[in-house]
Amino acid sequence: MTRTVTPIVAALAVLNVLESREVTGFVVVPIPGRPPSDHFTAEVRTEGGDWQAVYVAQTTAKNASAADAQGYFGHLNFWSASWLSIELASTTEVIQIRIQRSAAPISAATVHPRRCNATMGGITAAGAVVSVAGPSQFTVDVDGGLDEVDTGPKYKGPPMHTFSVFINPPLQSPNPKDPNVTYVAAGAPIPSTIAPNTTLLFGPGLHRLAPTPGRWPVYTLPDQVTVHVSAGAVLHFALNNAQLGTTIRLEGYGVLSGEEMDRCNPGSDSPQALNQRPTHAPRLPGKIAQGQRQLDHSCDNNSPQGLTISNARIATVTGVTFVDFPNHHIIAVARREDCGGAVEPASTLANVKILGWRANGDGVHVFGDWAVRDLFMRTQDDSMYTDSGTPRPNCPGTTFTRISTWNDANGASFIFGGTDVTLQQSTVLYARASWGWWTGGRVFANRQQSGGSALLVDDVQVEDLMPSLNAFELDFRCGESASQQAGLTMSKATFKNVHVAALSTLRDCPNFGSGCNCVPACAQGPLPAGVPNVLLGGPGQCNVSSMTFVNVTVAGVSMATALTHGGLFNVTWPYVHNVVVDGVPVHPPSAAKLF
Repeated sequence: MTRTVTPIVAALAVLNVLESREVTGFVVVPIPGRPPSDHFTAEVRTEGGDWQAVYVAQTTAKNASAADAQGYFGHLNFWSASWLSIELASTTEVIQIRIQRSAAPISAATVHPRRCNATMGGITAAGAVVSVAGPSQFTVDVDGGLDEVDTGPKYKGPPMHTFSVFINPPLQSPNPKDPNVTYVAAGAPIPSTIAPNTTLLFGPGLHRLAPTPGRWPVYTLPDQVTVHVSAGAVLHFALNNAQLGTTIRLEGYGVLSGEEMDRCNPGSDSPQALNQRPTHAPRLPGKIAQGQRQLDHSCDNNSPQGLTISNARIATVTGVTFVDFPNHHIIAVARREDCGGAVEPASTLANVKILGWRANGDGVHVFGDWAVRDLFMRTQDDSMYTDSGTPRPNCPGTTFTRISTWNDANGASFIFGGTDVTLQQSTVLYARASWGWWTGGRVFANRQQSGGSALLVDDVQVEDLMPSLNAFELDFRCGESASQQAGLTMSKATFKNVHVAALSTLRDCPNFGSGCNCVPACAQGPLPAGVPNVLLGGPGQCNVSSMTFVNVTVAGVSMATALTHGGLFNVTWPYVHNVVVDGVPVHPPSAAKLF
């Protein structure tokens, strides 16, 4: 299928695939009614086969300088993210992808994460070739891209345009003619009643709900129904279960889009609450705010999440891509009252992709016992929260496996906290920020939010060679709330095989930086090691205990050295106890008092 397939022909082609449920080699489904990428083209072939031009999708960050900024960042005005979504015929299929940039031929390219099963081949006048064996999620950074350009706070260059690839495993697509399938064509209304134990199938094309005055477009997922969003389908509305469903199932290789959704209540005629700032936004001097953030005209953000699951017992969410919602993309609560000693989590979030541009557009937060795996998240607020709530009796802990994160303007990779949680085999692709002196950002962050115990972080690679901020912001000091004053503690946390490629790129502390988010406050002047990493507790009941580091490095420096090196890692030693690095207890420097 080529980039020039008409919407009608594309729709018929998708229906043929849906009805036959057969995929040979691979399939790339165009999105009828959505233009292809302005910046990249692609061709795909099986080994030894002929090249086929395929559809590449694109999302673009809107102009934050507009009268109603809608939570977009001025730093990212008109940036774009192009993506290619492929379904394989089998998980062992080997394909090649040839990528070309529209503005100028590609002369160099690198695949991230490096651990993915994609390898760069040759680069010719026709483009850069990537070989991929089986399902994978990755981005291809080309010359002049983020590997070469520091797009952090000081970046003043043109919009950046990126290309990512989502190669999906084979999926048994429902047949629209099956009597147990309710098929909804693009433009058609969704039936008001869907029978349990059936399938609701959204066909290719653009789907919108009939507008309701004063309400955001939200569809309530039916209980015990499989909702399948076909490749080639875009749902321009949010989903929830209205706290009613016991079993929620959402699948497919289509798109859920918030691109047409405002932060402001649809019933209002104009943005309200001027100067209402989103989470983590600083109160900056006027000129800096105008140049760096340009969010002052956004109203109070009460818009819906892309997917909200509440009070479910079991949920399964697989395959879909979320694009540019003005609020969190996924918040999912699915809990069993008693798991009966089950070893595996009951709920699954897998092979989900998120491409977000806005403040408050966090990635994923699940509550309950979940297996979360194979996520690709590019967000401009916190990508993921490890705290999945208080474990229920006899229930296994939540696991996060093969997670890729990417931040350009704001947000942490992982908000670190919770009980009985494992994060493993994951990669931070880019950790950039548009502003250097706020508490947002970082890779591992706890901003005096929650404590935890029995956390394991194993095999996390931070690949970014130009991260804007420090990687560790583990701040368990007592906050202002009553619960935080009562005791914010972290115990029995282990970091294994964690490697941070580089130090923060911010190497000077300006006079307007309010201590430049250092603890203790940094003086105006040079920051030789960038913004310091921190491990903080105190006063009173707020503390850190029994924290273990095994084979952990920051810019090639061992954690044993980093923890005792002023400026590289600041530690409130009186409130941090029993730290062990590579089997050896770490004692505070002899000169240490508070730090």
